[in-house]
Amino acid sequence: MKTRIISGIVMALIVAAFLTLGILVSPLFITLFIAAVTAVAIYELLHNAAGIKSKAALIGACAYSVLNVFLLDKKATNIVDISNIELSAALSIIFFIFAAVVTLKEHKKFNLTHIVTLAAMPIAVSFAFSSLGAVLSHEKGIFYLLMLLNF
Repeated sequence: MKTRIISGIVMALIVAAFLTLGILVSPLFITLFIAAVTAVAIYELLHNAAGIKSKAALIGACAYSVLNVFLLDKKATNIVDISNIELSAALSIIFFIFAAVVTLKEHKKFNLTHIVTLAAMPIAVSFAFSSLGAVLSHEKGIFYLLMLLNF
């Protein structure tokens, strides 16, 4: 229990530091933090929850997620317009093809759960986390985030 409390305090300090840097210095710090959290979440989801052991699949999924978060965050790219959405869609198609190739290459190690998790979850999770950047960039974004975490 003591370890969990200490790790929670350390994580709260890290989040507070990145939010402070994002507000005072540049919103790019918030995007960088969200991208890092996204990569960790994808790794945990694919490796620990789904049991995917392929290094290529894990690295490719994490790289796709980080790139997609940066593409969709309007503060990181100055403005989100149709070209960023089109680039994100193109990146998603490329990732889907990558997932298909990895699945075909290692078909003896992959079952249906692995295939679906690898092909779909990085896309959904990266879109969800990129919307967190939009919430935080709002004028009262931190208030909305705290309300969300409170319920």
